[in-house]
Amino acid sequence: MSANILDSVVNSFGASIVENLGKRLGISPAVVRAATPMVVGLVLSGIKRLTTRDGAADTYHSLLNGASELIGSHDMDSFLQQADPAKSTSLLDVLTGDNSIEHVAANFAHKSGLDPQIDSDVAAKMLGMMAPAVLHQVDRFAKDQGLDMSGIASAIDDSSDALKSLGNLQGILDDTPGIADDIMRGLSKLFGRG
Repeated sequence: MSANILDSVVNSFGASIVENLGKRLGISPAVVRAATPMVVGLVLSGIKRLTTRDGAADTYHSLLNGASELIGSHDMDSFLQQADPAKSTSLLDVLTGDNSIEHVAANFAHKSGLDPQIDSDVAAKMLGMMAPAVLHQVDRFAKDQGLDMSGIASAIDDSSDALKSLGNLQGILDDTPGIADDIMRGLSKLFGRG
């Protein structure tokens, strides 16, 4: 059995990375640390979902190449200190499928249990900054473990209990917020929670 992919990728976001991300996002490092497993889980869930679709191998390799191009020769900390979330839009579109990144960010903000510290805007920036780094670490994990795409899918399956403990990640990826969600978010903002 291979190493745990979720733990491996989460642990690659060390203390200095978490602190610098907090500064860039305007939130405490403790909140970044709490959110990191969910961000990693969302990316892993998006990858797993891709593996069941036609053309999965090409899409998966395209994602990894896109992340690699964004990161370039930077180490993860350097990349995240200058990462432009807007440049990750195409990667996030592939990972989120038919849902928009705005909806996924809103779902993440309000279903992570970390609001009001993470609102939709912070969630979108966090996902945009971290997704390429997570994909890069998944690729590194795959190379270290000698895994192809089906091996990565199996590694994600092996982490399914840990992923489930993070909450309904598929719901965060798939749910389209409706008018009731908008009303609840409006009330939260009105009463100082959003």
